[in-house]
Amino acid sequence: MGPAGPPAERHPAESPRRPAVRFDRSAADLIDGGPPCDHRDMGSDDLSLALSLVALIAAVASLALQARDMFATRHQTIRGAQLELVRMAIEEPSVYLGYEPDSALRIQFAHRGYINVFLKYFELGFLTGTLGATEVHHQMADLFANEGPREVWPTVQPTWRTEATSRRKRRFVEIVEHEFSLASRPTPLTADDNSRPEPG
Repeated sequence: MGPAGPPAERHPAESPRRPAVRFDRSAADLIDGGPPCDHRDMGSDDLSLALSLVALIAAVASLALQARDMFATRHQTIRGAQLELVRMAIEEPSVYLGYEPDSALRIQFAHRGYINVFLKYFELGFLTGTLGATEVHHQMADLFANEGPREVWPTVQPTWRTEATSRRKRRFVEIVEHEFSLASRPTPLTADDNSRPEPG
């Protein structure tokens, strides 16, 4: 036998080739496996959402104003018809009373009708939000500074209480009664008197 040749060179087993990692993706993409994050799209989405919210708020406000206008229009229509009836009764009391009153009763009837219309006017302003509580307090104080309205209110108060079927109407009657009670004291207080309590 001839001399043995050099040992055959042994090659390590080749490991499977791994795909090369690409570094053109963002860190967030590598973490969650999602597509690259486009911050410009996020800003556009936020702007669209903000505009949608503004439009929704505007629509709600518009509906609220429409409802308020409808409420005011309905009440003004009713008040207008009521005013016409009261004016008719003041001009011709016999239409309401069913008989011809004397001159003294005519004056009393006209005065009572006027006070009722006066109160209805301020009630409408209060119900529609045109007049605030402070304005009603001062107007009622001026009204009850006169003896005539102080004599009329106790005769119409039960009707006003019965017809105060909403929270706002009850609040109006409370203001009227509050100012009437202040004016009915031995020394009536006026709207400009500093000793008057703050309106509630």
